[in-house]
Amino acid sequence: MPADPGINGQSKGITLAHALIAGWGYLGSYAGSLLVRAGHRVTGIRRSRPDVSLPAGVSLIQTDLLSDRTLPLPDDITWVIYAVGADRFTPEAYRAAYVEGLKRLADALTQKRIPVERFCFVSSTSVYPQQDGKWVDESSPVCGRHFGSATLIEAEQVVSSLPWQNIAARCGGIYGPGRTRLIDAVRSGQARRVRHPKLILNLIHRDDAAGALIHLLNHPSPPPTCNLTDLEPIDRNELLCWVAAELGMPAPPWEEETSLSEPTPSQSPRPLKPSTTTTACSC
Repeated sequence: MPADPGINGQSKGITLAHALIAGWGYLGSYAGSLLVRAGHRVTGIRRSRPDVSLPAGVSLIQTDLLSDRTLPLPDDITWVIYAVGADRFTPEAYRAAYVEGLKRLADALTQKRIPVERFCFVSSTSVYPQQDGKWVDESSPVCGRHFGSATLIEAEQVVSSLPWQNIAARCGGIYGPGRTRLIDAVRSGQARRVRHPKLILNLIHRDDAAGALIHLLNHPSPPPTCNLTDLEPIDRNELLCWVAAELGMPAPPWEEETSLSEPTPSQSPRPLKPSTTTTACSC
């Protein structure tokens, strides 16, 4: 069950904030809706018009972080969630989204002397290169083995240098409403089990990830780095078989060889230990 962020600012004596959600997409928009529900003010940034109407209490800035020379930012932002995602899986798109856009926003906030208190960057567990099957936590070394992870590590370094209290929230594979790619692959007969490498899925529901981000914003002393995953890493083959059984289908066939050129946040040869400082991760 998705976690309740438990963040009613009025009932718990928490100072109400004005949050900026850079990247009003799948995760950012849900985090924004939770913040509004808790009584906070929310401003979102998005390049295009959203597909659904905005929740009451949300202001949207429709702009491109890279091309807009004068970002029209409110002058009283206290919290920032940077949840921008790359629109293509290329080195150029990753750098534009995670490094250049990040720097552009940080520069605008700094130049306007906006009183930011917390800056939370949504990163990925793909920064961990370990392949020995052992548990991984925030103290484990990271390595840019591929352009995706290398870019995220660079972005985390940018975040750590910003003049605010900063958090890198490393999310596992985010699933939830509307994300049915794995189910569709099983249903269509395209899914395959693989014998090597053994892939462990580290996942988190969108609602839990959003609740964890908000918990980190409210935390009296948040860690600089936090893994956001659920409590049950699972073998990908086992998950495929479970989905097939739920659909009343036979287990997907085996594929003898596979190439894992760039691991996604959800699949890796090692399980991740969720952070112990939050509720959803459990952060």
